[in-house]
Amino acid sequence: MRILFASFVLLISPLALASEGSLEINHACASGPGCFPGDPPGYPVVITEAGSYRLTSNLVIPNASTDGVRIASDDVSLDLAGFEVRGPTSCSGTPVVCSPTGSGRGVSGASFAGARVRNGRVIGAGSDGISLGSAAAVEDVHATSNGRDGIIIVSHGLIQNSKAHENGGHGIAGGSSVNMFGNVTSLNLGNGIDCQGACIVARNTSSSNEGNGIDVWWSALVQGNTVYSNDGDGIFAANGSSIVDNTVADSGDGNEPNTDYGIYCSTGCTVRGNTIRSNKGFGLNLGADSIFRENVITDNDVGPITGTGSSRGDNFCSGPNTVSEFCP
Repeated sequence: MRILFASFVLLISPLALASEGSLEINHACASGPGCFPGDPPGYPVVITEAGSYRLTSNLVIPNASTDGVRIASDDVSLDLAGFEVRGPTSCSGTPVVCSPTGSGRGVSGASFAGARVRNGRVIGAGSDGISLGSAAAVEDVHATSNGRDGIIIVSHGLIQNSKAHENGGHGIAGGSSVNMFGNVTSLNLGNGIDCQGACIVARNTSSSNEGNGIDVWWSALVQGNTVYSNDGDGIFAANGSSIVDNTVADSGDGNEPNTDYGIYCSTGCTVRGNTIRSNKGFGLNLGADSIFRENVITDNDVGPITGTGSSRGDNFCSGPNTVSEFCP
């Protein structure tokens, strides 16, 4: 019986089981023979079966056109366990310039569904830091100095409690129905937060990005965010979105003040309960079929409001070119 038990232990040991039944990934197996069946020698680590995986060391990507971890199956959970996936790319300057860049991603898996990546850092990938497919989740991850977007999910996903700093594209991005809660984005070359539509973007902080602080399209809810000192609009939205209880300040680079807005929505938006202050252009620009109420719009360089939106009352305006404190 002891011989049979020993043989069983030897049989499973190549799978490198980490704690709690997860399969182990580390730099030694990633750069050497492979970490488990289906993973070929060398980077990237390729995950071909659903299940739970866990880093037990930092991963070091050899060049800007190689992925760190490639998810090639649905329903994969990857715990970075406080470690980092690091590539050779460095981003710095204002606006951000990244070098070298390439096609490599820190964690890639855009063609598969149901991935979850959490608890660690993805730094210096040649392209996106983390790029996942539908029904994915990213939690408690710091993505910085990647050649393109920090974190991106194709659709129907969740990004929360994460940071995206000084990336060469958007900080955090998603297609339709990607919800984004409690994230911090700063100094990215694109928008701080970018989502195509049907998103909930709530309780985030977006500051000092080269593009818009928050950029959403159709049927989004943007609520309770702090948006400060982005070179584009503070919040850009369109087509039936609701923009509620945000603080938006110091938007625009001042080069074209008539196109730098605190909050801009093209059509059919509801804008309520926001504090909009000290932006380089108008505080608020609303298009057809949009309404605004209960906002405080003060000290914006060009004026408080432009566009064709309709007031529903209880707004307060002050500062340059204010006609009435009641924001007609």
